[in-house]
Amino acid sequence: MAYQFQNTTTNEDAIKLVKDKWLRIKYNPQFAKETLENSCKFSEIIYEIKRNSYSVVKSVFEKDYLINLGETLENKLLDSLPGMEVRAHTKENHSNSMEIFHEKLPNNADFEYAKKITAGISLKDPLIEMPNILEIIKNKTLEGVVTGYYESIPKLTFAKARISFFDSVGPRDTQFWHSDPGSYRVLKALIYLNDVDEKGGPFEIISGSHFKKFQNWDKITRHSDENLKKFYNTNKFKKITASLGDVIFADATAFHKGNVPIDRNRKIIILNFCLHDEYGLPYEKVKINKADLIKSKGITKCMLENLEIIGN
Repeated sequence: MAYQFQNTTTNEDAIKLVKDKWLRIKYNPQFAKETLENSCKFSEIIYEIKRNSYSVVKSVFEKDYLINLGETLENKLLDSLPGMEVRAHTKENHSNSMEIFHEKLPNNADFEYAKKITAGISLKDPLIEMPNILEIIKNKTLEGVVTGYYESIPKLTFAKARISFFDSVGPRDTQFWHSDPGSYRVLKALIYLNDVDEKGGPFEIISGSHFKKFQNWDKITRHSDENLKKFYNTNKFKKITASLGDVIFADATAFHKGNVPIDRNRKIIILNFCLHDEYGLPYEKVKINKADLIKSKGITKCMLENLEIIGN
């Protein structure tokens, strides 16, 4: 199956973003003042994202909380491995023609077996399997940045809890350079669940590429270093290392990739925030337990209420 990509950074997409920015406030008017104040309180971070495509905010979360998340993620994925359908990355070896293959793991599969087939595995429904991820979304710094960035109330449109394997079959898939479709602007929050240095598979982004593209950039879905270095100076290529507890905010319409871990697995939570459902790619709504949604409050609840609700 070939990956279908739509450029969502046209003028029409910009108009849609502006309209939906107003609509999100119109439907949640009680938070208008707070969102505008957040654009001031977190202005330095927001400026960095808008100017450089990313910002790293230090020590947002307690380390023990993230260590616990990482252990839970490992255990949940190990329990899910028997019979799991994974991306067969050994068959996906073309960076510019993104063909997708899958393979079902045998009942005795472990991480060592899986890493021979795929570059990494993700939990199917992370907010269902690991509802304590919601504490990340409730965090006032994260909430302040994402609402201040849009000067509105975005939706949570994507959630991933993933382990990327070292000594595996990479680079594959999102370990090649790409620009996310989904909207004219897509704000991504990345939270490493272990310290990540240059050998740990850091997220990498081309600074400023969310507003500076080149002709026909959207004709292929995955780009090589060689190709992009024709258009961007090497000092714009930023490998983003971070410590446990830090948050990386990034405009996902910039060119970015996850590097292949060299000496340890990389565990990560990835959350997308957008002013409308993402489009331009095959899309499934994030699932949430009804009980967890009911317990949420304020702006957090507004960001979650358009998810697919599970349970009575």
